[in-house]
Amino acid sequence: DIGKNIVGVVLQCNGFEVIDLGVMVPWQDILKAANENGAHMIGLSGLITPSLDEMVTVASEMQREGMSLPLLIGGATTSKVHTALRIDPAYGGPVLHVLDASRAVGVHPSGTTADASSPLSMASDSRPHVSASSTKTLLDICSACLS
Repeated sequence: DIGKNIVGVVLQCNGFEVIDLGVMVPWQDILKAANENGAHMIGLSGLITPSLDEMVTVASEMQREGMSLPLLIGGATTSKVHTALRIDPAYGGPVLHVLDASRAVGVHPSGTTADASSPLSMASDSRPHVSASSTKTLLDICSACLS
């Protein structure tokens, strides 16, 4: 929960509205909250290994529902490789692996990062340069099996 909390604090200090759904949240509740709150991004944090499979489920359900929001993936058990091989193929929208919770503010709602040296990386290895956005709403969630 510490990494997720750090992300929330850093983003709020940088003008983002963060909606924290807590831990062990079913994918249905995640997508419902994203739609109801007009989220511009969804963040998933995983501390234990079962979270990795749940992240794939969330991505698959986002795809099935025709969503196009950027999906941020982070947490102790996550990796760029897992994100690229398992999560990215399940979802047609932008999927970004967040290497450092304190640097999540560098994400642009289009699903790109503000800087090529950013600790965030597109699962596809593409890191286009974009300017900062004034649209700052993040649905920061912790999915099933997270602490």
